[in-house]
Amino acid sequence: MLTSVGTMVTLFSTTMPDGAPRGLGMAMAMAYLLVASVLWFLPMTVAHRLLPRTNHSNAISAGGFEVARVGACLLGLWMIVKTLPTAAWYVFRMVAVTTVTPAIDAFNLDAKVDMAVILFQLALGTVLIMKSESFARLAVVPANSNRDGSGEY
Repeated sequence: MLTSVGTMVTLFSTTMPDGAPRGLGMAMAMAYLLVASVLWFLPMTVAHRLLPRTNHSNAISAGGFEVARVGACLLGLWMIVKTLPTAAWYVFRMVAVTTVTPAIDAFNLDAKVDMAVILFQLALGTVLIMKSESFARLAVVPANSNRDGSGEY
């Protein structure tokens, strides 16, 4: 929030270089506010189009198993989305240095360890998404569990 306020103050108070159109700083500030407001309201607008709004008479109820399953999927999705930009950077760098020798040889040991961590995070995120039901079975104890481990979720 403070960074946004600082950006706005800078855009309003900075003198523009010679030859710049009059009001460029104001236009940049307005564009910044417009993009910020669109990004602020976009997620809820999309959510309300996908899911109907609930009121007190039609509350959505979900059991622990469903919540654990969705949580595992969201955790995996977050892990993949967080890791993809770095993975893309390494892929582009590998393409840029491709010669007769393997591209992996262009990286030092720290970069190779970082790539291994990225691959692990991508694999773990994929497993969490694909096997979310198994994770939910591990995370949630069945409501009427029997001694043999069977029961309904």
